[in-house]
Amino acid sequence: MVRELIYEPGSLDFPNWEFDLDSDVSSMGDTTYRSLIDSIRETKGCVESKLDIMLFKEVLRKFTGLKQITVRNECSDGLRRFTKVFPSGHQLQAITEGLEHSTIKITDLKGLNLDLSQLHHIPLHRIAATCGELKSLSLHFDGNDGPSRADLDERIRSGAMRTLLTSLTELEYLSLDFPIFSRWHIVRGDLRGIIPPGFRWKNLRDVRLSFLESERTELFEFFKLHRSTLRTVHMHNFSLRTTSCTKLLRQMRETLTLQDLCISQRLFGKPEDPEEEGQNFYLGDENSELASALTTWYFENSPDTLTTALERCDTYTYTILEFYGNSLVANLTSLLG
Repeated sequence: MVRELIYEPGSLDFPNWEFDLDSDVSSMGDTTYRSLIDSIRETKGCVESKLDIMLFKEVLRKFTGLKQITVRNECSDGLRRFTKVFPSGHQLQAITEGLEHSTIKITDLKGLNLDLSQLHHIPLHRIAATCGELKSLSLHFDGNDGPSRADLDERIRSGAMRTLLTSLTELEYLSLDFPIFSRWHIVRGDLRGIIPPGFRWKNLRDVRLSFLESERTELFEFFKLHRSTLRTVHMHNFSLRTTSCTKLLRQMRETLTLQDLCISQRLFGKPEDPEEEGQNFYLGDENSELASALTTWYFENSPDTLTTALERCDTYTYTILEFYGNSLVANLTSLLG
């Protein structure tokens, strides 16, 4: 019985550049690459004629045990990034139209490498209508050469994301990733525009927020609303615009009953008290010494582990710390001590 479906481009092995699908294939000397471009053209033709949508309408209803669907707009290869071959929202449209013609009720949906610059083309309203019993949702957007701050705010203000999330009342797991890189600057999505203040999922246990921003009071209220069920919080490249991230961490530790906490990469905040120093921390990836040390502080109240972790951190991380002027021991350890 089929329980999981992964819909992604075929694993075509071509190097890291964008192909001009309208160029003369014969101008490329290598037979292998000519055949690969032919494959891409064939896929492009299937997409433009909506053959995949017709296929999902016909066969998806036969997978009566289907529970998990993953949609990825790039090939899953750990070493390379691949040319996008699907228009924004096309794969999710194919999936939702297939589900509309079936009695299947999936519980897990992952949308990976979605193009945020074309958010208005992604059929979020159809996801809400066909996937109302979802328990797990992951939406990870690809924001390379992405929209400006104003463009991103406008797309979020459309309300489509809020409507989708508030309609999925059975969620237990939620992962939102908005990595937007615009002209060498990171642009983060506003959490308030994505999750309405005061909204609560009755069974939410695990939340993972990446490349988002908020304020301390708003984010803490979100966590506090879910404290009876919430057990896991991961934050990656998160920013509090004008408030203190160290105060947030203390509030979380005093109020929540988490079983797992991970804060990685960049963590931004602003001092709220005159005696506080700047809050611009680099913690490395999820498995780094610094991220692990912060988790240990949270559960064991042992700020000394941060000092030890800094002494053991790898050369690359230490270089990053110096580049950003991040005195982790002077700031984070003293603020959380």
